[in-house]
Amino acid sequence: MRTVRQARMVLNGTRARIYEIELVDLANAKDARYLVNFRYGWQGAVLEEGTRTPNAVTEAEAIRIFESLILARQNQGYVAPD
Repeated sequence: MRTVRQARMVLNGTRARIYEIELVDLANAKDARYLVNFRYGWQGAVLEEGTRTPNAVTEAEAIRIFESLILARQNQGYVAPD
């Protein structure tokens, strides 16, 4: 397993919220071999984990999901940390 791309975003406020996204390559799989995972929570706390792809998907589909997650968080006010 290897991380191909990742993004970290912050929603500033009284307490900062963190959102991290990873595009992961499952090296041993054949065609559909990518996952999109995320973590979120308050800065300094243990982050909750999840996935947008319970089953592996193609690279093109994984990139689409990865970028749509970034756009969705930007629309909520999240920005890249300084």
